[in-house]
Amino acid sequence: MAAQQRGKRPTVTCPKCAAIVAEGVPACPACGTALAPQSQSQQLMQEAAAKLCPACGAAVIAGAAACGACRTPSQPPRPAAQQQVGKRRLGVLLRDVMVNGAIAFRKDEVVTIEKESPDPARPAYKYVVLSDLLSQRFRLSEDELQV
Repeated sequence: MAAQQRGKRPTVTCPKCAAIVAEGVPACPACGTALAPQSQSQQLMQEAAAKLCPACGAAVIAGAAACGACRTPSQPPRPAAQQQVGKRRLGVLLRDVMVNGAIAFRKDEVVTIEKESPDPARPAYKYVVLSDLLSQRFRLSEDELQV
């Protein structure tokens, strides 16, 4: 507030190049992006909302791959995870998966879901996927695989 009383104008951040621009300027002088008129309080509210998990509302650490509370990916779903190639479904690994001390799948690896067949003892493990690293099939859950 003291800065505003001394004559300094409030600022906004350009959404494209992150330049600091005086509030009320119609376009970013650095990159030319049109800037919507916005008060500082509106900008702070938007920045705070961007740091919240859309699924559970918990705070998400900047740069984190997923919400620490509910494990919802903080990035939008990858297009590959939603594609079907012919009749095959694809998925993306959310983390490294180890089986008996060996890495079976690597984080961000794109895999083909061969079939959906829940394990009777562990129904959450329903996606049958071939591990290229171990040359074996495993059942994965939605905690491990984004479908």
